[in-house]
Amino acid sequence: QTALFSCLVEGNPPPLVTWIKDGRPLVLDETRMIILPSGSLEIESVQVSDRGNYRCNVSGHGQHRLSDRAILQVDQDLESAASLMAPTFIAKPRSTVATEGSTVTLECAANGTPNPWLVWLKDGVPIDLADLDTNCILLGTGSLQMRDVEEDDAGNYQCRAENREDSVDATATLQVHVAPRFLKRPRNKIAKEKEDVELECSVYARPDAKVSWLKNGDHIKQNEYLQVVNGNNLRILGLMAQDTGIFQCVASNPAGNIQAAAHLTVVSSEYEMQMNLSKNPPMKRPSIPPGLSALEGEVEVPQQETAPRDVEAAIVGARFVTMRWRPPPQPQGNISSYSVFYREEGSFRERIVNTSRSRLEEVNIQGLQPDRTYVVRVGAYMNHSLGATSMPVLVRTKAEVHVPGPPRHVMARPLSPTAIRVNWQPPAPDTITTPVHGYSLYYLEAEASEEFHRNTTELGYTLENLNKFQEYNVWVVAHNENGAGMASEEITVRTFSDVPSKAPENITLEAASSSMVYVRWEPPPKDGQNGVITGYKVRYRKKDLRGRGDTHTTAGNQRAFLIQNLEKKSMYQVRLFAVNVNGTG
Repeated sequence: QTALFSCLVEGNPPPLVTWIKDGRPLVLDETRMIILPSGSLEIESVQVSDRGNYRCNVSGHGQHRLSDRAILQVDQDLESAASLMAPTFIAKPRSTVATEGSTVTLECAANGTPNPWLVWLKDGVPIDLADLDTNCILLGTGSLQMRDVEEDDAGNYQCRAENREDSVDATATLQVHVAPRFLKRPRNKIAKEKEDVELECSVYARPDAKVSWLKNGDHIKQNEYLQVVNGNNLRILGLMAQDTGIFQCVASNPAGNIQAAAHLTVVSSEYEMQMNLSKNPPMKRPSIPPGLSALEGEVEVPQQETAPRDVEAAIVGARFVTMRWRPPPQPQGNISSYSVFYREEGSFRERIVNTSRSRLEEVNIQGLQPDRTYVVRVGAYMNHSLGATSMPVLVRTKAEVHVPGPPRHVMARPLSPTAIRVNWQPPAPDTITTPVHGYSLYYLEAEASEEFHRNTTELGYTLENLNKFQEYNVWVVAHNENGAGMASEEITVRTFSDVPSKAPENITLEAASSSMVYVRWEPPPKDGQNGVITGYKVRYRKKDLRGRGDTHTTAGNQRAFLIQNLEKKSMYQVRLFAVNVNGTG
């Protein structure tokens, strides 16, 4: 059989592990012995000479430690060694988190009579170790090592130990962390005062990266005019000259961090006018006809006569206003468009909305704050330049019915195959104007349309009587005396899996020859799988013969099996079981 001694150690750099037998350094028989990357010692085909006391010696940073003693005894009872025994694990793989590009070893070893063979499956599908493109190799009797792991290597791995008596599975999950990388970097931009600008920053990472923005080395705090939108983009509303600077997008996760910078230059309207003049030089001054003086040939239009008239708020909402006006009484040329300037009273950060139609004397201003006063003025563009603007108009948005903001930090975790625990924190204090009376927890099955909810006054709730191995979307809404508030972010959680509760279906047996039978089947119904099917056990025995018979286990994606070496003209009984990570159904 196989013996395995664990010696799990961690360190950076990894410490050196050696083994001592009976007080002396162990000389490895490389045909039967191996020290696995974790430090564990595996001895295959144990011999009488392997009996003794074993200790592992861990050394690093100029120090060393010895483990406690472990004793290996070798049973020489040939009668007990000959009795059939189903496989049992002496080492099982452990769930692991790895960084992309690293090496991972999933340990697995088992004993049984006859000696079991070990196979590896990923998400229920056998791993082809003979594939030239695979990054997997076997170490020792059955440990799986993956080199240069990639994101696609993440998944559920099953070590299957099988002999004629039975098969057993041990499962571990591999998560692969991917360091952040830019899909879109922020780029240098030149923008005009009063306009809005958006600096792009698109990042890919696993797990998702935390993204933050800095200006000239200082962290940016979000507010009404500085917002992170569309993922991780930075939007600046109502540009001012002091917004000029270097903006950095910084992304980090447990696998690494990256940063990229861009320069934002804010130019004034005078700069824009100079640029327009350079592209459209002024026309020559017309000559004055004979007999007419220069004074008589010039007409001066008062400045206020070129400004739009009768500016008013036609419609006022809590977060928008619709402004309306009349054209200037004496425009200096054709009107090409209008610009509407607005700012919150007391603020110097002015924003602008441009119309693209000369005859549209109305514009809708969105994204305002409730119960705030705004200063609005309108100007007309004539002959490629902005004329005088109207007298400022004060507009106050309507007060909004105060309902709570979204609950924060919603977390959900499965408790069992049929229960999920959801916890959350109250809405942000600045979104609560009247006390919160309670919460509604909404949930629905992924890809379903019917939603359910439960009410509570607590900051957590346990959902019960759910379906096994089912994905659920959950979100939370807070209530006060004015009604329901904003919903929290929707999160997804899956209940635990369980052993299959229903058998494979449509089983057929067909004699392929005088000593072979084909078995075909279909998977159990979806609601009875209770997890990912990782295999099927085909158990058969000659009719009227006592005992369990022989067992073969197939891959989870297999739908047929050929039973061979049967006795001619004999009746056999065949049973089929579905298998998942929790066991045999």
